[in-house]
Amino acid sequence: MNGGPKRRLATSAVIVCALAAFPAWPASAQVGQFDGVWTVRHSSATCSDKGGSFRLTIDKGSVRGRIAAGTISGTVSASGAVRWTHPARSDAAPVIWEGRLHGNTGAGSYERQDGKCRGTFALQRG
Repeated sequence: MNGGPKRRLATSAVIVCALAAFPAWPASAQVGQFDGVWTVRHSSATCSDKGGSFRLTIDKGSVRGRIAAGTISGTVSASGAVRWTHPARSDAAPVIWEGRLHGNTGAGSYERQDGKCRGTFALQRG
């Protein structure tokens, strides 16, 4: 019977106290490792805009920026998974960008929500 319900309750209390002794790592400190201004270089064989570059800013997990077509808005996780959207220049259809950041670089792909064009990109901080 292993001591019954009182022993299980006491064991649970010890585990909770032990876990409480370790401070939680703030989420903003984890995602803050990617904070800064990033340059995005992109290329596509299927989009009317075959390639180019723009800048965006990452701040505490939020991705923000502005390009000729409109506002960039998205997120980055503590593990470096990044995702943002902006309207297409031709008709404002959503363009979805997804990738991964590692240190001061990153890479990924993008696609219009309707699938009419897609491409790849690389990111560099600084």
